Amino acid sequence: MTPDLDQHLAEAATAVAAAGDLDALRTVDSELLGKQSVVTEARKTLGGLDEDERKAVGQRLNEVRAEIEALVAARRSALEGEARAEQLEEERLDLTELDRGRRLGHRHVVTQTWERLEDLFVGMGYTVSEGPEIEDEWHNFGALNFPPDHPARDMYDTLYVDHGEPGSTLLRTHTSPVQIRVMEAGEPPIYSIMPGRVFRSDTADATHMPVFHQIEGLVVDRGITFGDLAGTLEAFTRAYFGGDFTSRLRPSYFPFTEPSGPSSTSAAPTERGWSWPAAAWFIPTSWRPAAWIQRNGRVSPSGLASIAWHSCATELTTFANCSATTTVSCRSSDVSRARFHTPGWW
Repeated sequence: MTPDLDQHLAEAATAVAAAGDLDALRTVDSELLGKQSVVTEARKTLGGLDEDERKAVGQRLNEVRAEIEALVAARRSALEGEARAEQLEEERLDLTELDRGRRLGHRHVVTQTWERLEDLFVGMGYTVSEGPEIEDEWHNFGALNFPPDHPARDMYDTLYVDHGEPGSTLLRTHTSPVQIRVMEAGEPPIYSIMPGRVFRSDTADATHMPVFHQIEGLVVDRGITFGDLAGTLEAFTRAYFGGDFTSRLRPSYFPFTEPSGPSSTSAAPTERGWSWPAAAWFIPTSWRPAAWIQRNGRVSPSGLASIAWHSCATELTTFANCSATTTVSCRSSDVSRARFHTPGWW
């Protein structure tokens, strides 16, 4: 007797859909298509049927078997997908858990240092002055009392620009030309700093770069002494490096200023004495060719005095350490001999 294959197929579809996991599906598959399944038993009866009926029943059995196999395969795929999803959920890593947002970069450490230096001096009452990086020879050398044969010119490897008369245009070798422009543009009292990039024809090594940074300061006022300079440096040193640091101003020789007094910065003295992370040199103070200041480095007898300081760094890692270096220039027979004072506020 041939079973009702349509009813069997409907029951098979229900059984396959009811399988809740892969193990249950394997059991259902064995029951529907195994050796003792309805389809297998029905195939055993084909020998007792006449030829036409055997052909029709056999074809239907093949169709039912194929449909059951398709149902089982589809259910297996669904169950495997569910199992994979469960596994992934269990092993899921929250990639945003430690996400701190997209970083768009930071300002360069030289820029940060530059701005901090400006903030400290602005807090002490200074203005910030800027000037062109491509300078003329007069502002870079001549106005600073560097005549063509001055020995100080031999200390600079200048990068000249092909513009105008030969040797008349150059990349500034220091920020001192800004002092000239400040005095040309204004009247005393002057309290200003001049940070910026400078250029020299140096071979890059551990302590030299063809492009580096300087910061200079200029004070022109009545009654200005080395004590004012020392106090300014001490205030800056403690503000920039911390309360454990102090500065010391001491006399020294530089070929382009007289007197000269480099400043050193140190933490608290140790058994080995002072350590000097920074050293400095003087720059020649420049004078505005006007009524209140005469040319060639002479202060007007009206009592104005000028103090200029100069710091530089040849590479990023030394910029902070060199920021407290100082230079002074008091070139005048009309100004009392400069004396060193105990550092303190002015």
